[in-house]
Amino acid sequence: MVRYLIVLIWALCISCKEKNKDATSIISNKSFPEGKKIKFEEVKLDLIGKIVDLAVVDTFLICSDLSSEKILHIIGINSNKYYGQLINRGLGPGECTNISDIIVTSDKGTFWAYDGTLGKLMKIDIYKALKEKKYLPEKEMMVAGAARGAKSVNWVNDDLFAASSYAFEDCRYFYFNTKSDTVSKFGELPQAKEDWPKQSSKSKLALRPMAYAAKIKKKPSTDIVAVAYYTWDRIEIYERGNIKQVICGPNVEPNYTFRDVGQGMYIPNYNLEFSAIDLDASDKYIYSLYSGSSDFQKYCQKILVFDWKGNPIKILEFNNKLSSICIIEKENSKIIYAVDEGSGNIVMTKDKDDKIRMKSNLRG
Repeated sequence: MVRYLIVLIWALCISCKEKNKDATSIISNKSFPEGKKIKFEEVKLDLIGKIVDLAVVDTFLICSDLSSEKILHIIGINSNKYYGQLINRGLGPGECTNISDIIVTSDKGTFWAYDGTLGKLMKIDIYKALKEKKYLPEKEMMVAGAARGAKSVNWVNDDLFAASSYAFEDCRYFYFNTKSDTVSKFGELPQAKEDWPKQSSKSKLALRPMAYAAKIKKKPSTDIVAVAYYTWDRIEIYERGNIKQVICGPNVEPNYTFRDVGQGMYIPNYNLEFSAIDLDASDKYIYSLYSGSSDFQKYCQKILVFDWKGNPIKILEFNNKLSSICIIEKENSKIIYAVDEGSGNIVMTKDKDDKIRMKSNLRG
């Protein structure tokens, strides 16, 4: 199957008072101005467990562990010094069962951690946490109502967050206010097919948002949002809630099937090719960790780079099998941290913005 002859659909959505204009461009692999082979090196740490998410906060790499007693590992990015762990695993105050999202903010030394199982948000001051033996989060709150289905949570401010959802069928992503429980919804999900089963009203999860599950990333200090689908070669770019661009591959929409888990409730069978396993973004670029494999998180060997107008910029290819990425942009280079799914180790590389061209083959 051809995986990434890129089709770029520019959906120029103007306000409802203006006439909509649509333009479509078909872009091949050659339209990526640069293809580059990069090599990762292991960050030599003796971590125990399975890292599921990572993010850089100031000069620290924060890693979320699925199995260790304490959930967060703290590492200095300049020295690779291991500073210790935070957040006990549990159900009490200051505890989480897991942390699915490490949420970066624009405030120095602070980040939020989101437990998708409990629907709990915690604000953490990294400098205080490293000094205090029994540190408790600066803030701790439960996500209420249907917003409990939030996933891929992004920070807007300390009272407002953006996320995609496993529960909402009437939007592509939403904002939720932690003070008033107000939810603002944006975009639309693709339609369900006629042969899909009907989900029981008892289920908290809806079929469409599960089948069309996606990661989102908000462009810092703006209301521009990128949405990348897990099992469809498709990235949508929104501005002020209006879809602006859609980047998609030539593959038709996946043929989803479902299995009954009891009491008339269904979940998708994920025996499909995966696309964007992880997503990161900066002021300049969108970074999609691309799979092209049906083996979920084990075969990601490409990062596709786009600008915020949807233009393809670069393909980064490597031998490692990555499952999570975070990227720090410098003036003329970038540092990429990642989780190597094969070894379980954290790896990193520095990518200079030089012009090393290669013919890219996007077959998985």
